[in-house]
Order: sequence, then C-alpha cells, then structure tokens
Amino acid sequence: MSTQRTTEYYFASSDMYQVLGSFLVRPTRELAHALYTGMLASDIRSILQELCFSERRIDNLLADLEVPVFEDVCEEDFFHAIRKDYTHLFSNPTFSVLTLYEARFLGSEQYLSGKDIALNNVVLKARRAYKDASFTSSIIPALREDHMAVQFEFMQLLRQNQGLTQKSDHTAQCREISQSSQSFFDEHVKNWGVDFYEKVFSLAEETVYRVVGRLGVAFLESESGSSCERGSSQHRESILSCNG
Repeated sequence: MSTQRTTEYYFASSDMYQVLGSFLVRPTRELAHALYTGMLASDIRSILQELCFSERRIDNLLADLEVPVFEDVCEEDFFHAIRKDYTHLFSNPTFSVLTLYEARFLGSEQYLSGKDIALNNVVLKARRAYKDASFTSSIIPALREDHMAVQFEFMQLLRQNQGLTQKSDHTAQCREISQSSQSFFDEHVKNWGVDFYEKVFSLAEETVYRVVGRLGVAFLESESGSSCERGSSQHRESILSCNG
C-alpha cells in the first residue's frame, strides 16, 4: 500500500471500504434491495475494475452475487436471510462465531483478564489516530474505536481525501494524508483484516456473506500489495478462486 496509486484507485478504494463497511453493521432493507436487484453487484464490478482487478478475477469474486442468483427467493425472505447470517456471524452474544472488534479478535490480554477494554492499547491507538485526523464516526449508535466498521469508515475518508488532494495537485497535503492512511492500515486493518474475512468466508451460512468474505480477502490483499495474482497462501487462493 506504500506505492503511490492513481487518483482513480484512491476513489475506488474509498468506495470499497464503504461497501464492505455496510455489511459490518446490521444489514438494512436498502442494502438487501441493492443486492437482490443486482445493482450493488454492478457497482462492485465497476469498483474492482477501477482497482485494476482482471475481468476473470472479478467474474470469480462475483459469481455468486450477480443476477439471476436470487430469483428462487422473494426479496423479503432474502432480506431476513442476510440479517440471520449477520446475527449468526457477529451480533448474538450467545452464539455468534466472530467478533467485529480488533482487540478481541487478536486475543487482547485485557479481554482475557477482564480489565477495562476501553484502555486497551489497540483502542487507544485507534482513538489517537481519529483525534489527530479530526475524525468522528457517523455510525449510530456509536461503536468503540476498534470496531471494523469504524476503522473502515476512517479508511474510506482517508482514501477519498487522498484522491481529492492528488487530483488537485496538493502534493504536501496528499503526502500527509497518505502517511496517515499507510500508518492506520499497517497498525490496524492489516493486522486482522484478511484473517477476519477468511473466517467470514469459512463460517458464513448464506451466499451473500461468503461473497463478502471473498471480496474482503481480495481487496485487503490488494491494498497491502499481496494480491492473489502476485502470490498468496493456498488457502487464500481457494477462497479467491483464482485460476491464474
């Protein structure tokens, strides 16, 4: 991610963080409708093209998301199926199989010891980065700083600002934002993002979140400069369905 990208890449990266972030909070009817009608799949295809993914990879990543995949279920049932899988994965304290919080995902000692997680180093570092950038999450209700949806909202903003400043030839400002983006990605997103999405792919019970898992792995590996086309683990290659 340290290599300078094109302006179009930064805007597309911002859009992808937004898309992935929409699945990290309880899915809305609007999201389900966009999926059911194929509009979101079309948008994701355009984003992946701007991110310089090959058409073959895009076809593989979106194979289970594009129309007419969902024709055998009504839109209302489709919406509830997505919600059910979100709950299964993330939101039920009794049986959910994954956490959306970085500190907990990484097995923080403070989680294990029952100490105040708000004072965890992961949380404090994220809070400091947001404060330095004058960033306040718009997600309601408010989520803790190490929640992946908040981290992605922050990356979405940074990437958008990278594109805007580069487009306007504001070199110094673009360099500063790029450094902030690189630092936050390395210190937070890179530490758990790909592993998280591998688990989403493996543990999801419905098609939509399996596709989200594939997209998350592919995108974050691309962001870190280690995409499947450049070489990846055998397990990740099977998730991404890369065939050369």
